[in-house]
Amino acid sequence: MASKEFFDQTPLWFIHLTRTNCMVFIIIEAIINNHRYPNPIGALAGLLSVTIAYLLWVGFVYLQTKLWIYPILEKLDWPQRVGFFAFNIFVPVTFYFIGDLLNKQIWSRKWKCIEICRKGSEEVKQDGRRSGGEVIVFNEMKVSEV
Repeated sequence: MASKEFFDQTPLWFIHLTRTNCMVFIIIEAIINNHRYPNPIGALAGLLSVTIAYLLWVGFVYLQTKLWIYPILEKLDWPQRVGFFAFNIFVPVTFYFIGDLLNKQIWSRKWKCIEICRKGSEEVKQDGRRSGGEVIVFNEMKVSEV
């Protein structure tokens, strides 16, 4: 944990920037890189094992030192702590499914668009126009005019 001196000497905008900057790069990376998600059962088993191991470590540290590594846990009673831990298991699982869904949404559209454009370019006549002068349309978005 960071000391009080650290927070006194570090501007709040810098602390905010270092914590939100990774999200910006995660979104950019999701847009430019097609992820191949593993089998959901295996992926969730791995994700849950790491998450539960971390939460057990948090509990182990408390049992050894009688200090919670997150100060909010000192203020919560046991039912609330159990809810806090359950929430911390629920969030990564939810993010896994959101990431998988967004990846499918982003990349299925890109591949469909590429496929439509590729098929369209094969059908283009020598003068550069398709027979009938059609326009390729993908999800109500004009992709290209041939």
